[in-house]
Order: sequence, then structure tokens, then C-alpha cells
Amino acid sequence: MIAEISLFGVFFSGAFATACLAGVAAVVVRRLLHWTGFYRLVWHRHLVDLALFVILWATAAMVMPALAGTIEKVW
Repeated sequence: MIAEISLFGVFFSGAFATACLAGVAAVVVRRLLHWTGFYRLVWHRHLVDLALFVILWATAAMVMPALAGTIEKVW
């Protein structure tokens, strides 16, 4: 079974939903890293951003089934 998310009757892939969640989290973390001056210590900022997005996407993909199970119990 392919995981799909219904948003007002439009079905989206679970991978798309987790990628969007990871993208929003990456923007927040990137602003935090920029504010702290972390990017002065790295050689290739865009490579760090890509690695950060991949890590956050994998984390979101692992957390999403547990979060969905919790939401189903509440509703």
C-alpha cells in the first residue's frame, strides 16, 4: 500500500509531504546556522545545506508513521 495524504480531497504522496516538512525545517535551521555564524566554518555552504535537508527528510520519514498513529488514536 502506498502512503498518501488527503488534503481537501487532493491526494499527495507521502514522500512529497515529508519533503515539504523537511524543507520548512531546513529553512529554520539554515537561518539559525547563519545567525550563529556557523557558515564561516564550512567550505561549501550549499553542500552543507543539501546534507542538512537529506538528514531532515530521513528524520521526517521515520517520524511520520509514529505521528500518524498518534493522530489516529486521538481522532
